[in-house]
Amino acid sequence: MIEKIKKDSRNLFVKISDLGIELNMSVYVVGGYVRDLFLGNDGFDIDFVVIGDALKFCKALKKRIKAGSLVTFPRFGTCMLQYKNHKLEFVTARTEIYQKESRKPVITKADLLSDLSRRDFTINTMAMDIHPDRFGQITDPYNGRKDLKLYFLGYYHTPVHILAVIFFLLSLIFYMYKIKKTNALLTTSFIITSKDEKTQKTLDKCIIKLYT
Repeated sequence: MIEKIKKDSRNLFVKISDLGIELNMSVYVVGGYVRDLFLGNDGFDIDFVVIGDALKFCKALKKRIKAGSLVTFPRFGTCMLQYKNHKLEFVTARTEIYQKESRKPVITKADLLSDLSRRDFTINTMAMDIHPDRFGQITDPYNGRKDLKLYFLGYYHTPVHILAVIFFLLSLIFYMYKIKKTNALLTTSFIITSKDEKTQKTLDKCIIKLYT
């Protein structure tokens, strides 16, 4: 799999890993990039999980590699950087607990496995270590690699993940899947007044996708 990683991406991973070592923070590539590597593609949109403080890490990385503008979301411990052709997103490893009386989740720092457990599809719960001693090692707690080979969309049965399935299918990442607008709207209408902000954002994406 790692032979699919292009030189530019590998060099970038080395710089990120070196900084992580200096700051005593472990950094992993996660989600879609890892999934796509197993499909034979090396993309430019890369997500990272930082065990520590992603905001502190991003600020240091911006100076180190002379990246473009830095966008931060302190509440969620998330930041984004543009570096040449690469769009980079870093997130502090976390758990999210949603309460009935609020649309805002309670955020708590966590370890890698806890962070992976909050993601939508099993095929997006894989992480790749970029530490020089463990480069390319995959953490796959939910058998995402197996599901990927089977073209199986394993997911967690919550409203936001049901919407994620709809959005995923509409994006046609794996295969063409026809869905009527009325059916999609009926499927999502049961949570249209949800207080859960993450659910609402996913719903908005679905509606936008249906009419574009």
